[in-house]
Amino acid sequence: MIITIALLIAIALIALAAVPLALRLVPQNAMFGVPTRNTLKDEALWFKVNAFAGKSMLVACAVVALLLVFYQGTWLRPAWAQVIAFIVPQAIAVAVTVAYERRLTQ
Repeated sequence: MIITIALLIAIALIALAAVPLALRLVPQNAMFGVPTRNTLKDEALWFKVNAFAGKSMLVACAVVALLLVFYQGTWLRPAWAQVIAFIVPQAIAVAVTVAYERRLTQ
């Protein structure tokens, strides 16, 4: 149960960080967002990629939260399964964002 609570807190923090990205409130910088060579050169690309990243992270957080809350007593009972259920959607969100950025810059 402690791992579930810790992961839900982590999801809430990631979602909280994703909201300003999704709302296009974060200016170009090298610390927060998706600071690639291309996004740091082009402000319009920065906002487009980071808005996509924020939305994809919010979707991933929602998926993880639903998995942890509704399936915690079933196949997600072991802590390792919960951690995998946390990592996989986040990794997919990052991979989709990288692919999106590459598609826009080709």
